[in-house]
Amino acid sequence: MLSRLICVSLLLVPVILLAQPDTMEVGTTPVAAPAMLPADAQTWEATEGLVRYRIDGKFGFADESGKIVVAAAFDRASDFSQGMARVVSGDTEGFVNTNGEIAIPLQYKKVWSFQDSLALVRLGSLFGFIDHAGKEVVPVWYDHAALPEEGLILVRDNGKHGFLDLTGAIRIPLMYDQAEPFFQGMALVELDGSRFYIDQTGRCVEGCGEE
Repeated sequence: MLSRLICVSLLLVPVILLAQPDTMEVGTTPVAAPAMLPADAQTWEATEGLVRYRIDGKFGFADESGKIVVAAAFDRASDFSQGMARVVSGDTEGFVNTNGEIAIPLQYKKVWSFQDSLALVRLGSLFGFIDHAGKEVVPVWYDHAALPEEGLILVRDNGKHGFLDLTGAIRIPLMYDQAEPFFQGMALVELDGSRFYIDQTGRCVEGCGEE
C-alpha cells in the first residue's frame, strides 16, 4: 500500500477539469454602484482596475469612477485575471482585455481564466490552451486537460495520460492509464494496474513495483 494514497487518492478516476472557482458566478464581493453608473446597476469589487457590472441582465465593465469601458452586452462575465476577463454570449465564450477590446473572439464552448499566462479552452469536445494573443500553445485536440499545476499540464489523448510543459511540449509521455496533477513535486499515476508516484522527470519515486 502506498503511504501517500490515503492523503491524496484511494482510487484513481478519469481526469477531470480541475476546479478553479467559476468567478462568473461567485467572483468578488458585490458593492454599491460607482457614481457614474445607474443606481440600479449591480456591481462587484474592482479587479485590475475595472468593475464588473450588470444592467438589465447584461454584463459589462467600468472603471472605478463608473465610466463604461465595456458596454453591458454579455450574458455572463468574470472578474479580470492576468489582464483578461471571460465573457459569454449565447453558447460561445471568449475574452475582453482591460482596454475594453474583445481580445479573444467568442468562439469557444468554454474558457477558463488565465493562469501562468495560459487559458484552458474547450472547442466542441476537445481541450487546449491559448496565450494572450489567442495563439494555441497547446493544440485543441486533447480529450481532457487540467489546469497547470507546478508548471506542468495534465492531458489525456486516446485514453492515455501524460504531462506537457507551459510551452506545450511533452514533458512526460502520454503513456499512463490514469494520472493526477502534480502536488509537492509528485504525481500519482496508474500503469497496467499498478499505482505509483513519479517526479517531474517521469521517474518513479514512490510505490515502484507495488500494486
